[in-house]
Amino acid sequence: MCGIAGIIDFNNQPIDQRHLENMHQALLHRGPDGYGVFTDNNVGIIHRRLKIIDISDQANQPMVVNQWVLSFNGEIYNYKELRIELEKKGAVFKTQSDTEVILWSYIIWGEACFEKFNGMWALVLYNTNTKEIILSRDRFGKKPLYYCYYKSYFIFASEIKAILSLDFYTPESNRQYWQNFIISGGIDQNDYTFFKDILSFPKATLGKVASDKIAFSSYWKLDFEHILSHYDYNNPEEEFTRLLTEAINIRLRSDVPLGSCLSGGLDSSSIVCIASKLLKENRLCNFTSFYDDAQYNEKHYAEYINHHTSSQANYVTLKEEDIFAFIEKGVYHTERPCNGPTLVSQLNVMRAAHEKNMKVLLDGQGVDEYLAGYHTFYTSYLQSCLQNLKHDFSFKNIAYIAKAFFDIAKNPTARSFVKKDVLGRYFPKKRPSLAH
Repeated sequence: MCGIAGIIDFNNQPIDQRHLENMHQALLHRGPDGYGVFTDNNVGIIHRRLKIIDISDQANQPMVVNQWVLSFNGEIYNYKELRIELEKKGAVFKTQSDTEVILWSYIIWGEACFEKFNGMWALVLYNTNTKEIILSRDRFGKKPLYYCYYKSYFIFASEIKAILSLDFYTPESNRQYWQNFIISGGIDQNDYTFFKDILSFPKATLGKVASDKIAFSSYWKLDFEHILSHYDYNNPEEEFTRLLTEAINIRLRSDVPLGSCLSGGLDSSSIVCIASKLLKENRLCNFTSFYDDAQYNEKHYAEYINHHTSSQANYVTLKEEDIFAFIEKGVYHTERPCNGPTLVSQLNVMRAAHEKNMKVLLDGQGVDEYLAGYHTFYTSYLQSCLQNLKHDFSFKNIAYIAKAFFDIAKNPTARSFVKKDVLGRYFPKKRPSLAH
């Protein structure tokens, strides 16, 4: 990861270098490999770099091409393919970085470039001629980006703590957001944060900054018709494997060593197995967090995958007395309350990777949702099947339900979820009387 931040003073006063230095220090942990500053009177932009693609100093940021300045956090996975297209259109590259590909993409394709990017990003573009300021964030908001209007300033940063570092900014608590969190435990349900004036920049969005507001425009939305027509639903297993393999393969592009998180679950195990095949003779370095309590210890699953793939295994665990220190550290870095134990395990794994000088980790998120890996998803699947049965009492739908019940019957935990959430709803013990 890298870190970006900036300040624009709409009173047209020069930016105090002290403010930019404070933001630099607040984001130091995001980019220990280098830093850069760009100023243009009332505009100040900074960058902290973690070197992944083109580790030469030529690829440092903020990067300037023609009249455009870019500060960027993330990775554009298909930068090599885009570079070939851009060179055919006259782009002349001085680096091997994906950063320069973004700049030339915007120069040649304009706003349409964001639709071409396969990757994750949070970025700012600044035009030194027109003074235009543009922010953009990837389709699913993987990379963080926060902003706020405060007095005469517009401020943005990869982390809220960079905004809090400014001595002219006085933070206020967002009481409504806190209330919603305390009641429901929900976070990231909208663009608000725990700080009153600070907002999360919307995902899949381009924003043009003005003195009083941002003009937002969405460059992408989920197109179900395209999905249904574009993929092979007659062979779902083969198609899913193909897509997953392509996604992993393009994410292996790195000029520094990479490894993977490995919990032993569906997602990370699938990634490690596929990545190991793609890397061939290069052994993957995996990191696993485990606990001594047998009820929560899934180390044996990770051991099996490590043995099967001949990976370099790294196992870490936490002592009970260290847990609260990790929670405090987690709250500092995520800038929100800790609402579960997963964060502690992730931090411990990242610490171990850092000690091994591993800058890039593959990490599986979302496969449990796709493939019903959690027991709670059985109820949603069954409810969907039963709803379909109301409209289509076919053998196919009956077979789906029969298979689901058969699978659930073998799992005690799943049985308890289904008994409570599905059977109780669709087959209540007290049936309504038919008598008039």
